[in-house]
Amino acid sequence: MITRPKVLRRLLFLACLKFLKGLTSGANVGKITLAATLLDWSRVTHPHKAYVGIIDGSQLKSWWHNHGKRIVAKNIRYALGDTDVNNQIKATAESNPENFWYFHNGITLIADESSRAPSASASHTSGNFEFRGASIVNGAQTVSTLARIADDEALGSVKVSIRVILLSEAPDDFGSSVTRTNNLQNRVEGRDFVSRDQEQDRIRGEMSLEKIDYQIHRSEDFVPTALSCDLIEVTTALACASSDPSHSVAAKTGIGRFYNDLSRAPYKAIFNPNTSGARAFNAVRILRAVDKWIADRKSQADRKSGYSWGLLVHGNRAMASAVFARLGNHLLDQPISEFPTDYESKVFAACEEVYPIILDHLEKVFPNKALAVLFKGPKNCKTIHKLVSQQLSA
Repeated sequence: MITRPKVLRRLLFLACLKFLKGLTSGANVGKITLAATLLDWSRVTHPHKAYVGIIDGSQLKSWWHNHGKRIVAKNIRYALGDTDVNNQIKATAESNPENFWYFHNGITLIADESSRAPSASASHTSGNFEFRGASIVNGAQTVSTLARIADDEALGSVKVSIRVILLSEAPDDFGSSVTRTNNLQNRVEGRDFVSRDQEQDRIRGEMSLEKIDYQIHRSEDFVPTALSCDLIEVTTALACASSDPSHSVAAKTGIGRFYNDLSRAPYKAIFNPNTSGARAFNAVRILRAVDKWIADRKSQADRKSGYSWGLLVHGNRAMASAVFARLGNHLLDQPISEFPTDYESKVFAACEEVYPIILDHLEKVFPNKALAVLFKGPKNCKTIHKLVSQQLSA
């Protein structure tokens, strides 16, 4: 019987993924339980169960320190760092904590279930609660910012509005709807909703099995490494690896357009069931090598002007697209663990072939053309892509 290694690897992956899903689907496995004291609380019973009240900043700080990013795992983004809004949150908490409730939005928590301590059960002045299967879906910036404040006395005076929405008796997709419609405190970008796409979960799972960390959420502290990548880097790499050069133009001129509508192209053209985790990460490796070659070439340039310089600056994505076409899909589709260790030399060699062809074409066909404008035109880039393919295959 003849074995097919790629088929076997795929079957093994699917079996592992099914096993992992089975583990995480069990009751309360990997889920967070939060203890909270809510002030001036009340209960909402219709149409969906919820609690509203006030929580102090010191409790939110302890939540973050105990659970970190896991507490906002169902949010569409993680902590964003020193944005204008977050700086204002920090300033109010430190210098004007008693007015925090008046100046800033609160947080929204979803939870599977809740329980309340029976003591003083008739009083709504203060109540002790336990929320199981909990996640903050709005207010990640508030909680993460308060967690960085050292003055615990000031945090004790910070009062934050809180809503806790219980999902045990709500429709299956209600939690997702709450998440989507509650993110307005910092400006929501289209890319933030990508974390809800099942294809992204699959790609991340495939990478994780090969020890690659794929960061989908927008986050302040992500640093790309040899074993990690993020959504923007993967999007750019897959756009350049696409057979349609217009996608590399989109990556150059405004990558946000990939996230405007997740149900259609250009997003679906590069993120679909045919996009494996290996292909996504291998594309990132190749793009990084192209960028490295361009950076080295720029550092050696005699002058920072002319077409030879402009191609490196404005035509970097068009060059990457041509390099991907030169290398072909065979390199992209290899398992991450079997990716050739000498891939940089292969990419550099392709760059050395592609660069002079594009440069010669620009000088002959587009004399005195502003390259910053030229490389924003899909038609021009398609022509260049076709020309390179023809000359390299001749």
